[in-house]
Amino acid sequence: MNNSHQLDFSVIANLRKTGGNILLKRIFDLFLENAPKRVESALFGKDVGNLDMVERSVHSLKSSAANIGARSVQSLAEQIETLTESGQADKIGNLLQELSEVTDLTLKQIEKLRQEL
Repeated sequence: MNNSHQLDFSVIANLRKTGGNILLKRIFDLFLENAPKRVESALFGKDVGNLDMVERSVHSLKSSAANIGARSVQSLAEQIETLTESGQADKIGNLLQELSEVTDLTLKQIEKLRQEL
């Protein structure tokens, strides 16, 4: 795995410019709270064969990731969403695992940034 989990700091800078550290902390907190739940829900949905659950979970994660500039999380979630929409469940397993790993790395980055605010 490479550094593709890096955050887009221009998005973070724009959030800070728009709402200051208070807004940034709030957005970070929401992502830290919700992203693990979305990944867990997507993994569970795959395990039980519920592609709708997978699709809803990754769609929500994709949007949240876009809001904070987590481009690799956003991209992986988008790929999985596209595959689930077309019923290609057999192709999402490895991507979901990668999404889980990249999300964990991104969460660590966000936690560090939040502590620095």
